[in-house]
Amino acid sequence: MAVGVNQRGATAGHDVVAGNKTVNHYAASAGHIEVLLEKLKTQIEQDDHARETIEELTRYHTRKSVDGIDGLEAKLDAAGLSHIFLRAIEQKEEFVKLLERYSLYSSAQQIFAHFLSKAENRFNYMIHPEVVIKSESEINCMVIQYIVDPIIEECGSEVFSLTYDHVFGMVYWLAEQCFVRWHK
Repeated sequence: MAVGVNQRGATAGHDVVAGNKTVNHYAASAGHIEVLLEKLKTQIEQDDHARETIEELTRYHTRKSVDGIDGLEAKLDAAGLSHIFLRAIEQKEEFVKLLERYSLYSSAQQIFAHFLSKAENRFNYMIHPEVVIKSESEINCMVIQYIVDPIIEECGSEVFSLTYDHVFGMVYWLAEQCFVRWHK
């Protein structure tokens, strides 16, 4: 025999449920970058400077050319993008200034290493295979979608935040160092 429940007109301080209701409360755990940003804030407040550069970041300071086309200008020329060189060099320099200013702190070095690795891998595995078949505009949209937006979203902080120019500059810096390329 089925028993009907009529809840018409029922009110409660919360949900009205006919039967059992299970509620799980999970505390949101701080992400890796959030933890590093908090650590960075403390290091800045305490003027706690790193004694050396971490290995993961040092890797990006060593140029590794695989095709003999070295440097940002040469890479852009080879890809037919010489018209963006002046803007690219400006953005790259803005990133370099940021990198130098914050690399005094070990947590910032870890943040940079994380973002450089993310940008390098996403560019090389998701964007670079498309450079021959996509337009410049489509490639720029991919850079924004796969690299710029995710990094900016991951690094919003009052202590340390990145702009579109910084992240594009990061990609251009990776090109300067021969970690990414716009040509086949």
